[in-house]
Amino acid sequence: MLPTLVPELIAGKPIDFFQAFVSADSGWLIPTPVGLPLAVNFTLTTVMATKGMLKLEDPHLFLSPSSSLTMKPKIITDIKPRYARKILF
Repeated sequence: MLPTLVPELIAGKPIDFFQAFVSADSGWLIPTPVGLPLAVNFTLTTVMATKGMLKLEDPHLFLSPSSSLTMKPKIITDIKPRYARKILF
């Protein structure tokens, strides 16, 4: 996995993550004085998204055969998380 990951990190590996899920979903049936029931539904949806880029700062550490085992590669990150919630009644 590492031999295929290093060239991607040298060029810049894009990150694109999207996840949507329902956090809460419930309903109530409330009696009214008139005698007709009142139905109330509640749904909470959550959307999380992340876009960005990972890039290896010093690629020569992996490309030279004389690199030592104590190498400390630096990875530049540019990640922008987004988060949204919507409540539906």
